[in-house]
Amino acid sequence: MVSIPLNADARPTSIRVDAEATGKVGSQSEAGRAPGGPAEFDRIAPRLKAVLRVARYHGVELDPNEFKVASASPVPNATDLSQWAQNGGMWSRALRIRWSHLLRFEHTGPVVLLFNDGGAGLLTGASPERNVVFLKSADAPEDAEAIAIDELRLSQVWAGEAVLLRPARSYIAADAPFTLGWLIDLVRFESRSMRDIGIASFTLSLLTVLPPLMVMTLVNKVLQFNSVSTLVLLSATIAVLFVYETLLGHARRLIINVVGARLDTKLNLHVFSRLLRLPLDYFERHPAGETMYHLAQIYRIREFLTGKLLSTFLDLITLCVLIPVMFYINATLGWMVLACAGVIMLIIFAFLAPLRRRYQQVVDAETWKAAALGETVVGIKTVKALGLEPQRRALWDERVAEAGRARLAFGQLANWPQTLVTPIERAMVLGTMLIGAYLAMSDTSGYMVGSLFAFMMIAQRVAQPLVGLARLVEDFEEVGAAISEAGSVLNRPLESSSNSTGLRPKLVGEISFRDLTFTYIGTNTPALDRVNFDIPAGTMFGIVGRSGSGKSTIARLLQG
Repeated sequence: MVSIPLNADARPTSIRVDAEATGKVGSQSEAGRAPGGPAEFDRIAPRLKAVLRVARYHGVELDPNEFKVASASPVPNATDLSQWAQNGGMWSRALRIRWSHLLRFEHTGPVVLLFNDGGAGLLTGASPERNVVFLKSADAPEDAEAIAIDELRLSQVWAGEAVLLRPARSYIAADAPFTLGWLIDLVRFESRSMRDIGIASFTLSLLTVLPPLMVMTLVNKVLQFNSVSTLVLLSATIAVLFVYETLLGHARRLIINVVGARLDTKLNLHVFSRLLRLPLDYFERHPAGETMYHLAQIYRIREFLTGKLLSTFLDLITLCVLIPVMFYINATLGWMVLACAGVIMLIIFAFLAPLRRRYQQVVDAETWKAAALGETVVGIKTVKALGLEPQRRALWDERVAEAGRARLAFGQLANWPQTLVTPIERAMVLGTMLIGAYLAMSDTSGYMVGSLFAFMMIAQRVAQPLVGLARLVEDFEEVGAAISEAGSVLNRPLESSSNSTGLRPKLVGEISFRDLTFTYIGTNTPALDRVNFDIPAGTMFGIVGRSGSGKSTIARLLQG
């Protein structure tokens, strides 16, 4: 037993940490038994108990049977405990921290402190003003209160060892604003997979250069000199390249699918978690249809991240390989292709600001349309009971007309960039072919014909990514608007998380209302006016009354 004396003003006299079970960690009959009930839980070593309780706090159930002791020590060390939690699907770190660091855990989840005698305690909070931390024993009941401990008393039994745990998916701050930076962090977490995709894409880009060069060799060498041996060699090389390119492309698509699924899962988990933590006041002030429409923009963001953004990233890798080769074959034609791509980018940039304004009008009109639909569906009983079908139909017709006008205006404006870009795209391909043919006729060596074939094959592979890169800016504007729409919901002030209060004690006792008056914001009539009643402990209490009498208000006040 270890006893830590407390200050004189504290109600408990000591905190007791049981270390008797530490010698039983390696026993399957004791430490290895799953904690199915109180008796089984009591047989587990204190350090395992502490990790189990923190894992349950975060909604993860660890299995003591999976705990493995990697070190020679009979007492579980911090590294073994951390590895056990990681194998169970949690994020965990074993580290040594100082007292000053403990005081920073004021609004975090519980932290496992490993004591010198093999026991453990749960740090549930801290008070920098009082210079104390709040600890609970690993064996303490769920409703036991945490005990305030100062630095001197804790240093007698604790040397700084601790284990941090949290759910694995909380690699990004759950309370961070929903912005483009947050999305970049989301993608950056997949850096290892993105690296593999980049390597595969660079290799495939190299392979795309070889066929045009082989065509050039075929025209300049095989056809001109009737070299059968060169033709056989080129055929064998092309066959090997085709097989390798097929396998590598298959592997790259698999990795892209995995990355897309991960990003989609993490994005949806984060969005739903934030939605649940929005205060009730937000839902009372905003129609359900409006909220659902704003959150539906998440799918557009997801498609951009896993679709256009990723494909453009791969196209950039291809351009880094193909453009130098294009200039190597013929610099004059290469400059023509880049000039056409530059003009296309200028046209798209010129229309960005007007398109942004028109698109915002579409967003506003669609938001109100979705709000009207959501209100009607949610309140269909009221609509039917009061015969409000004509009024709702008229409102819906008006919303649809506004959305249609906004989309028509946006479509008409968006049609102009496409109209201006189309002839330039054609000139990029056909124009270079005509000028290349003229250069080939002027070439007396005869090697220009093969070079022209090779350049045309590469130019077709270069033109589309260049145009796609220019249009990515236009797509990014729409995604930026979608991020703003989703952020208008997700970046609202959140309710305080239960994680910020440590392990909360079980509330036991009676409830008394004494002259309680409550008025909602924006109203003058009190929802509750001088209410008095008592609810004795252990009893069931029912409240009845007409609609608007304050029943729901009482329930909400009890829930804070």
